[in-house]
Amino acid sequence: MKSSNLMKIEWSDVEVWLRKLAGRQRFDTIVGVSRAGLPLAVALSSLRPDTSLAILSRRGPRGEKPPRYDFEKDRAARVNELRRTMEMTSLPNDASEVLIVDDVVTFGDTLHVAAEKARNLLPRAHISFACYAADVSRLGVARPEILEHLSHEVSIDNSQTWVSFPWNLAP
Repeated sequence: MKSSNLMKIEWSDVEVWLRKLAGRQRFDTIVGVSRAGLPLAVALSSLRPDTSLAILSRRGPRGEKPPRYDFEKDRAARVNELRRTMEMTSLPNDASEVLIVDDVVTFGDTLHVAAEKARNLLPRAHISFACYAADVSRLGVARPEILEHLSHEVSIDNSQTWVSFPWNLAP
């Protein structure tokens, strides 16, 4: 991928989006998707101190991750792997509006599994999603129910554009 397809996001951009999100989105619980969704979720929770914060994380180390999204990987196998390896910290029993936060969404598989895990704990809660960047064309085909409940700042084609956030440190 050429460097011209790298979208560098600055903290100031993230802060503006999070402030808008905190002011307009209805939620009483935030779930940060580990790893890259956690900086967004923690920053959002500091803007809404009356809001609970939970984490969806992978059991064990994540291992090697390709530098770009793997469009060739079998999505059904990926979803099963996510179901098997992702765990949610406890959610408040009285949560009614859950916001699941990640950095980028392409097909929506991680958000889908996060929503399944949240619904297992809180079957009556309304679940919505927030990601800074979204591949809305792929998401609209793969998981339109997520797109319908998604707040995002920028639309991308994740096969052409790689988003680099301030917390993405080079090894």
